[in-house]
Amino acid sequence: MTDPRTDSTDVKLERMIGKATAGLPARPAPASLEGRVLATIASAGTSSVRAHGFAAWPVAVRWLVLAALTSLAASVLIALSGAGPDWTAWMRTLVPRGWTALWEALRATWEASGGALVLLGRSIPETWWYLAAVAFAGWYAGVIGLGLTAYRLLRTRD
Repeated sequence: MTDPRTDSTDVKLERMIGKATAGLPARPAPASLEGRVLATIASAGTSSVRAHGFAAWPVAVRWLVLAALTSLAASVLIALSGAGPDWTAWMRTLVPRGWTALWEALRATWEASGGALVLLGRSIPETWWYLAAVAFAGWYAGVIGLGLTAYRLLRTRD
């Protein structure tokens, strides 16, 4: 059983209304309400075609959609047919000719920064990485613990 001194005002109000209405006799619904409710339920039973899946679509529409999707897939494959499995070749196919130099510069920058990060990672001793991971875990646990403590303190005051 909950303590009535710590209940919120909404719970108190709900209990008071429940006590006040518990002894009242049940009232019958108006006759017009029944007809309106039944009409609403009947109209909700009929749904549009969008509510059903692809199988409920008309056959002609399904064949047209299938043809459109097949032609879209074929056009994408034709557009990319000159490109190999490498991403740079795919991007050369999609990017206009004037932008190829910019793309090559961005790719070279990306590869150089990746190489610099690998070199930096290999130059730092392995134990330092472990100490950094432990320090990060301790910091993270402290921040989460502090946040949970603050949340608990704020919730008990409400």
